[in-house]
Amino acid sequence: MSIIKVRYLKGICSLLLTIGLLTACGDANSEDNDVNNDVNNDATEVNSDNSENESEEANKTEEASDVIDDEYIKATFGKPEHRSGEFYDSYDVEVEIENKTDDTIIVNAFDAFVDGTELAGAGIGAEIKGKEKRTSMMKATNEEGELPEEFETIEFGVSIVDYDTFRILAEHKVKISN
Repeated sequence: MSIIKVRYLKGICSLLLTIGLLTACGDANSEDNDVNNDVNNDATEVNSDNSENESEEANKTEEASDVIDDEYIKATFGKPEHRSGEFYDSYDVEVEIENKTDDTIIVNAFDAFVDGTELAGAGIGAEIKGKEKRTSMMKATNEEGELPEEFETIEFGVSIVDYDTFRILAEHKVKISN
């Protein structure tokens, strides 16, 4: 089995585990769910202590770019590489992530589009301990058919999740242009 397939399978397993844990923990306390749902209604909103300045900052519309730099992480996305597989095509994007916090966080990708066409999936699934830097692989896949070798833009969302509480800390839009 190739290294890419192993990394892909690890990423998928991590993502599925995260989703399973979020689902299991979500049913345990509906009050926490109500609070989290209220706080996370807007994809660009960042959880805060409700101070006026932080609320204004959190509600700003964010421009999509190939770098995320907020209070939680600094992530830099490399140039996507097209991969043709036996079962699916993908774009693999190397991403360097620095956890700026003392806590363990999970970084996930979601809602991937290539030149405006939605893909079947996107995943990073990186679990990063406090103050750690690591390189991971973001994979945008299309299980419905082939992906073009050349593209103009790849866009996807990235969520930053607190490992202990499974609370979404921030969400960002990423846009990589060729």
